[in-house]
Amino acid sequence: MRTLLFAPLIASSGLLLMTALGLGAQPRQLPVSLPLNADGAVRIMNLSDAGSIRVIGWDKDSVHVTGTVARTSSFWIGGSRDGVKMFVETLKGTSVKLAGTSDIVVRVPARARVSINTALADVEATSIAGQMDVTAVGGHIRVQGTPGELRAETMNGDIEVTASPAYLRLKTATGHITWTGSSEDVALTTVSGKMVVNGGTVNRARFESIDGDIRFSGGVTRNASVVFDTHGGDVTILLPKDADAEVGANAPASELFGKRSKPTGDGVRRVDNYASVGKPSASGASITIRSFKGRVTASFQ
Repeated sequence: MRTLLFAPLIASSGLLLMTALGLGAQPRQLPVSLPLNADGAVRIMNLSDAGSIRVIGWDKDSVHVTGTVARTSSFWIGGSRDGVKMFVETLKGTSVKLAGTSDIVVRVPARARVSINTALADVEATSIAGQMDVTAVGGHIRVQGTPGELRAETMNGDIEVTASPAYLRLKTATGHITWTGSSEDVALTTVSGKMVVNGGTVNRARFESIDGDIRFSGGVTRNASVVFDTHGGDVTILLPKDADAEVGANAPASELFGKRSKPTGDGVRRVDNYASVGKPSASGASITIRSFKGRVTASFQ
């Protein structure tokens, strides 16, 4: 295990330095490289500073880090060819109110397994084909590329994904979720944020919210099992005209491909509404929609 501390952050490939960071007037420049196997692991942490973490997949067996680190923080990196770990850390004695802004760009092998943990920094990842796991508190998360598996969670930030991983898990509290792509196994969850799914095809899928609206525009496989579940949000579904599926809704008010649910006497109690589209088979696609207070609408694109 090699451990490097870059405080003034002056390094080049193959050069190991250890120095201490003084409180200067400007952020510190950060160039550093380490070798890494094509399928190695990369862990990136910034739990103190605002700013950004940008991860880019490339065709080299190495990790290369550039950017700037706040004058109130230090940057650590270390590891071997099997795995590299790096983190931004506030210097001891620094007040939370004085926490700075750090912006780092990390180039990793495209098939690397990447884990990112941050509090306030925004995360952007592109051209990653391996597994990705991203956790944030207030930062936004944006992913583009072809990760095999993707897990992303943020409390107050938004999540925007343009990718088609076989396994996908996205979760927010107040942030919005926007996903464009396809997946064999997907689960999207939010408390009060809006959820928008664009295009692509899903097989096993679950979309859940408490008060956030859900809008789905895409296709389903012939044996798909898809569930939409919300407490107070509205659900809007747009399917392609050649879709084959059984669609069922349980909500105070719903309209499925022109078929409206019958209103209840009190206007509050949920009622069931069913529709078949295309030529669904006995083992065909099943779409279930539940909303305790919201309205459900399903139509063709």
